[in-house]
Amino acid sequence: HETKDFFTPTYRADFLQNNKNPLKVAFVKNSVDNFKPKTPTRLFYCGSDLTIPPAITLSASKKMKVDVVDINSSLNHTQCAVPAYGATLKYFDKLRSK
Repeated sequence: HETKDFFTPTYRADFLQNNKNPLKVAFVKNSVDNFKPKTPTRLFYCGSDLTIPPAITLSASKKMKVDVVDINSSLNHTQCAVPAYGATLKYFDKLRSK
């Protein structure tokens, strides 16, 4: 599904045009965009993800000053899940062994 499938055209228009739209306010309030981790952190993504486009992950990693890894440039969001979980477990195991 796409975002447009979940909201009426009127609500989507309000979200895009109104900075006080409740959902937009909640997104801004809960954004991790300016989060600065105090522990080792790595973001994983797949290059063909249309749900969370790679540009978002790359931008967040730059702002957060953390490592970022493209698991597989040809996988979409759903296909990326299992390899990303595996890569995350390996990363945590590496951190635990230090």
